[in-house]
Amino acid sequence: MNESSELAPLLNQWRLLTEGEAGAITGNDWPGLAEQQDRKRRLREQISSFLAAADSASTSLRPLRDPGLKARLAELLTLEARNRDALQAKRHEQKNKLDGVAQTVRRLQGLRRAYASHSPPHWNSYS
Repeated sequence: MNESSELAPLLNQWRLLTEGEAGAITGNDWPGLAEQQDRKRRLREQISSFLAAADSASTSLRPLRDPGLKARLAELLTLEARNRDALQAKRHEQKNKLDGVAQTVRRLQGLRRAYASHSPPHWNSYS
């Protein structure tokens, strides 16, 4: 079995996990996103081990010279960039919502200060 055919299944797994990340981002499934990223971390370790073994076997990363694998890697990079952009958009959207809530809280605090009585209520002393 050559290095390219051994690396291909690992890259296929990476693609599936990247697509799972995209679904988690779209669905606001943050625990699911964390799980996908943890799986990718473990897969990255497998790929690194494979590449280190290929390098130590004097193949000098020959698998990465395969045009089919280069195309897969380019596609994976595109998918990763798409996920990064989608996640940044979600973060921006959530930040805007949080800023809106903070502004509302400040306005309510201002209204409370403007209309609240500054002296303690005296009606308790009449009971």
